[in-house]
Amino acid sequence: MFRVVQNRTLSFEDIGEVTAYFYSTEQPINSFHYVKKIAYDIRKQFSSMPQDVCLHIVNSPIGGTGYLFITERDGRYRYPAWLGIRVYGIPVIGEDIDEIISKNKTFKSLKNSITNSEEAKKTKKAIDELLSNNAGVLSVSKFNAVLWSLFAKFLDISGYTTSVDESFEVAQKITNDLEGYDDIDHQLAKELIAMYQNKHFTLHDSLVVFVDYGIQPSFIADVLEYLLNYDNKKRKSTGSYYTPVEIVEFMCEMSFSQYVATHTSLGEADADAMIHDMNISEVVPLERREEVMRRLWNIRTLDPACGGGAFNIGVVNRFMHLYYNIDSDLSIAKHLGCDNNFDVKKHIITTNIYGIDINPLAVAVTRMRLFLSLLSEATADDYKKIDDTFFEVLKHRIVCADALLDDPFGCLHNQQKQPSLF
Repeated sequence: MFRVVQNRTLSFEDIGEVTAYFYSTEQPINSFHYVKKIAYDIRKQFSSMPQDVCLHIVNSPIGGTGYLFITERDGRYRYPAWLGIRVYGIPVIGEDIDEIISKNKTFKSLKNSITNSEEAKKTKKAIDELLSNNAGVLSVSKFNAVLWSLFAKFLDISGYTTSVDESFEVAQKITNDLEGYDDIDHQLAKELIAMYQNKHFTLHDSLVVFVDYGIQPSFIADVLEYLLNYDNKKRKSTGSYYTPVEIVEFMCEMSFSQYVATHTSLGEADADAMIHDMNISEVVPLERREEVMRRLWNIRTLDPACGGGAFNIGVVNRFMHLYYNIDSDLSIAKHLGCDNNFDVKKHIITTNIYGIDINPLAVAVTRMRLFLSLLSEATADDYKKIDDTFFEVLKHRIVCADALLDDPFGCLHNQQKQPSLF
């Protein structure tokens, strides 16, 4: 797919010498799916390297496209060791590489420029200033203005919609069963959308495997938590706290590994290897990989207090990561009725993912993030597969209810008919 053409030793003031590898690929780097594949392969190579930090510059002669990656090992994660390996990436043009590296004297500043962490902080501050300038209490209409405007921005960069009105129609389809869904401060939303114009957004939520450049869909959940913090008593009473991505990934990884070990013919060691090993398709026979995939295909996962969807998104990403490991050519998925990665993710979201939250705003955010996660795997042709049925299924999978008192999925009422729903 790509090959090393040279390497150089760079020096940073804070961590010393670092090796930079330069790669060439004959394919244009024009889709996130391909970028993610490169990140997976770079991570696999880095896992066997002794260094704690490396730079990787991948260039394509087609269109002059390129990507700058950082691989970093965090020693805090000794088991499983792979959890501590992160890959950060940013699109670049070949001649910009030297300028980017030379102007960042420390590794920390280079990493910050790639992860774009300051952009998210500045955007949150700008949202806060706009809210402060709008007189009155922080009402549902203002909450919705912030959430819908962010959702509209992500839809805009996806190409799924071409106007704010179209984006708001999609937001209505996702939230029209929730109390106060259509109570929105349109003037505030208009001001927010104008403010986002110069910000860089990406459709791709952070993974332990790969962190893309830009403001991610997880920002919607981050902003929701931030807004709830206006009323600290309400935040504490509802338990509205964001779960760090590392914790989400670790818990999802442990759950998947344990499930595979106890529900398939694989032992614990083989199951653990299948969850982590990027070369698993080369060493595990097709029939055993197919056994695992078929076993996972229709399981149901539930977060009974889903908040902003951190665990729901984590489970989706874990499914996709595992399926990529064991079925990278989609040979098994095609037997299960899926033609591409979009079909696989659509199946996961509509079959494997359930969530409950008592806060309708949190439910709206989780649904939005799941929909954006689906769009991150989509092409223009895939958009045609998203119909009203999908939105109805999504609303029945992520519901507003009290998980302690209600029975939104009829598990108790229909216990004899569906004793193993979860």
